[in-house]
Amino acid sequence: MRKVRLTMLGATRELDLPVPGGQGSLVNVLPAARKLTHEMMSLSTRREAERGLKVSCKAACGACCRQLVPISVVEAKSLAAVVAKMPKPRRDAVLRRFEVALAKLEASGLLPPISSEPRTALVSAEEGDEAAAWDDVSHRYFALQIACPFLEKESCSIYEDRPVICREYLVTSDPALCGSIDGGARSVPRPTFPSRGLAVAAERLDGVPPSSIPLTLALEWAEARGHELAATHTGTEMMNAFLDSLVWGEELDDVE
Repeated sequence: MRKVRLTMLGATRELDLPVPGGQGSLVNVLPAARKLTHEMMSLSTRREAERGLKVSCKAACGACCRQLVPISVVEAKSLAAVVAKMPKPRRDAVLRRFEVALAKLEASGLLPPISSEPRTALVSAEEGDEAAAWDDVSHRYFALQIACPFLEKESCSIYEDRPVICREYLVTSDPALCGSIDGGARSVPRPTFPSRGLAVAAERLDGVPPSSIPLTLALEWAEARGHELAATHTGTEMMNAFLDSLVWGEELDDVE
């Protein structure tokens, strides 16, 4: 374990984060990223509760599981390993859902036809403006109502292994508002984005672009380029790369 002092929500707090032992790949830093996310969101939801705002997310409420979910390449490789370990009937069902999702994206023009290179991003009609491009693809993606391939009975079937960004996102508004991407859902403020920290760490430590990819492209990327994350590092090197990649205070400026 490594004791880390971090300033979150205006106060300095000490966290014991698990440090990977020996040499390993960046996938081994995921337990630390997950624990940091849990502690961060616990603090933030408690503060929201003090303001009279209660988290409304619950099991069998999968509206947000139809949004465009960007994940780090570190997590893409991890998810591929999770799928590979599933019993064959379940694995086949999940793989089929990935295939259906990709086919819908191709048919909509959001995803180019498969080629010799793995696809890592969706196609936007907006050029030159990153924010406008994200807004474009996220709205078009949500309009297709493509459920996450891991969604079963409106609940996450890989809850313990779910991406960090899914752990970062909680709302305190009426669940009905989550049925629309512009429905006014009120999310719990995040002091930082551990999911983004993982992505940046992969670029800084292993030189692996892109920084993040859509979850629906995770298995395709892992099969074609997962070997690029095979480099080994000490636990300290990985923890430092992850922690140094975090940017704090991003969603707190507008919070009283």
